[in-house]
Amino acid sequence: MDLAHTYFPYSKVIIDKYHFVRQVTWAIEKVRKSYRNPCLHPYENTISEAVD
Repeated sequence: MDLAHTYFPYSKVIIDKYHFVRQVTWAIEKVRKSYRNPCLHPYENTISEAVD
Protein backbone atom coordinates (compact mmCIF):
# COMPACT_ATOMS: atom_id res chain seq x y z
CA MET A 1 0.00 0.00 0.00
CA ASP A 2 2.90 2.38 0.68
CA LEU A 3 4.25 1.81 -2.82
CA ALA A 4 0.88 2.72 -4.33
CA HIS A 5 0.69 5.92 -2.28
CA THR A 6 4.26 6.81 -3.25
CA TYR A 7 3.61 6.60 -6.98
CA PHE A 8 -0.09 7.53 -6.95
CA PRO A 9 -0.55 9.96 -4.03
CA TYR A 10 -4.03 11.14 -5.04
CA SER A 11 -5.52 7.75 -5.87
CA LYS A 12 -8.13 5.92 -3.83
CA VAL A 13 -7.70 2.34 -2.68
CA ILE A 14 -10.64 0.25 -3.83
CA ILE A 15 -11.35 -3.27 -2.63
CA ASP A 16 -13.80 -5.33 -4.61
CA LYS A 17 -15.91 -8.06 -3.04
CA TYR A 18 -14.41 -10.92 -5.09
CA HIS A 19 -10.80 -10.30 -4.08
CA PHE A 20 -11.73 -9.58 -0.46
CA VAL A 21 -13.63 -12.86 -0.16
CA ARG A 22 -10.81 -14.72 -1.89
CA GLN A 23 -8.23 -13.41 0.57
CA VAL A 24 -10.43 -14.31 3.54
CA THR A 25 -11.01 -17.79 2.12
CA TRP A 26 -7.27 -18.34 1.63
CA ALA A 27 -6.58 -17.21 5.20
CA ILE A 28 -9.20 -19.57 6.61
CA GLU A 29 -7.84 -22.46 4.53
CA LYS A 30 -4.31 -21.78 5.75
CA VAL A 31 -5.39 -21.87 9.39
CA ARG A 32 -7.57 -24.94 8.83
CA LYS A 33 -4.73 -26.84 7.18
CA SER A 34 -2.29 -25.88 9.93
CA TYR A 35 -4.61 -27.41 12.53
CA ARG A 36 -5.46 -30.44 10.40
CA ASN A 37 -1.96 -31.59 9.44
CA PRO A 38 -0.59 -32.29 12.96
CA CYS A 39 -3.72 -34.32 13.72
CA LEU A 40 -3.32 -36.49 10.63
CA HIS A 41 0.39 -37.18 11.12
CA PRO A 42 1.19 -36.88 14.84
CA TYR A 43 4.27 -39.13 14.61
CA GLU A 44 5.66 -37.89 11.31
CA ASN A 45 8.65 -36.08 12.82
CA THR A 46 9.42 -38.94 15.21
CA ILE A 47 9.57 -41.47 12.38
CA SER A 48 11.75 -39.30 10.16
CA GLU A 49 14.15 -38.62 13.06
CA ALA A 50 14.42 -42.35 13.80
CA VAL A 51 15.29 -43.14 10.18
CA ASP A 52 18.04 -40.52 10.01
